[in-house]
Formats: sequence, C-alpha cells, structure tokens
Amino acid sequence: MVKKEEIEGISVLTLERPPLNPLTVEDLKQIRDHLASSGGPVVIRGSGKAFCAGADVKQFLQMTPERAYEFAQAGHDTVRAIMEHPDPVIASIHGYALGGGLELALACDLRIAAPGTLLGLPEVTLGIIPGFGGTQRLREVLGEARALEMVLFGKRIGAEEARQLGLVNELSDDPFSRSLELARQLLQLPRSSLCRAKELVRWRNSDMYEREMELFASCFEGPEPREGVNAFLEKRKPKFR
Repeated sequence: MVKKEEIEGISVLTLERPPLNPLTVEDLKQIRDHLASSGGPVVIRGSGKAFCAGADVKQFLQMTPERAYEFAQAGHDTVRAIMEHPDPVIASIHGYALGGGLELALACDLRIAAPGTLLGLPEVTLGIIPGFGGTQRLREVLGEARALEMVLFGKRIGAEEARQLGLVNELSDDPFSRSLELARQLLQLPRSSLCRAKELVRWRNSDMYEREMELFASCFEGPEPREGVNAFLEKRKPKFR
C-alpha cells in the first residue's frame, strides 16, 4: 500500500508494507497513480525499518519468464513516471534501499539518506539481475567501474560511502524533515524553470531499458532464481551450477 498526503503543497508518498516495504505490482501502480495527481515537489519515503528492501523475493519461486517481464515492465513504468514527473521528486531514505528499492530511489531527482542506511543491488546473489532500470541508472550515477562492482558482486554500501560516491546527495539524521525542507525551497522557485531544467537533465534516449527487462525475464528460464531465493530464505549460501 502507498499512502499519499499533502503537506504545505508537497505531495508525500509513503510505502506502507512495514517493516521492509517490499514492492508489489499494486504498489508500483499506486505510485504512478499518485504521481499523476501530484503538482509540485514530491517526497517518497518508507515506513517501518526501511525505505524499501526491494521486491518480495518469495514471488520469484513461482515466477515464469512471462510474469517476470510483466513485473519488470511495471517497475519500469513506475521509475519512468518518477523521472518524467514534471516536478522534482525527492527520496527520503532510511534503513535499507536494496534491489527495487534502490532502483526506485535512483529514479528520484534527489536522495537524502540517514546514516547507517544500506544501499545496493543484490539481485545476482538470488540468481537474477536488476529489473527496474538499475543497471543503467547506477552506471549513470557512479560510472561503469563502480556500477559493475556493485552489480556483479551484489555489493551493499553504507550511507557514508554512498555520499562520497555521489549515490546520495546528503546525509541527515532526519531525512524526511530534510527532504521537506528542500521541497519547501523548491516551492519558492519558478515552477516553469524547474520543470524545464529537470526535463533537460533527466532526458534519456536508450533502448537498454527494454533490453534489461528482456534479460531479467530470461533469468527465470533456468533454476538459478529458485536456488538463490531458497538459499536466501533458508539463510544459507546458494549452490549455483
């Protein structure tokens, strides 16, 4: 479930599947719907212990390539809606931003993180790959070498390292209050200029997002996702062939 509230002209979207806010297709649709009815700055945050720890991995045990593609498509539609939303979107991050959660944050225009937050794309450890645009957007933010290091090893990094690398804009003990403060500052600026500036900076022209969805879906043609997810749930090391 994703709740929307208005605070002083700022749209606040809260992921509400505590404690870790796993993303479902319905959650992704609700984010898109809320964005479509929002005018002005937007803040996205999570409830409970995390911003978002990614998808509910249990669903991958029964996922076919066709369903995997549909799931990836829903994720891509949502992150594209964030990037193409005319107004700035700020991610208020705490706890965990992993997998689809980090991909959601990467689509935002600004990222404010609490100290101690862990960020990463651990999909390869489950026998799959990022499916919501993470391979492309992480490379754009960090560069190819750093992005490959994080993606190939499923590496998680702390908030301080993420700040040094430019993966997050700021650290704050209260990322939500800081996000609202930044949104208020944006409200004082001409919206027409902000919208034009965002469009120019965030515009993309690449077919690699489509290719990512295709390759994500193809992961489910083999046994790796089942072994990876079972190992994760059983808290053991996976035995990939």
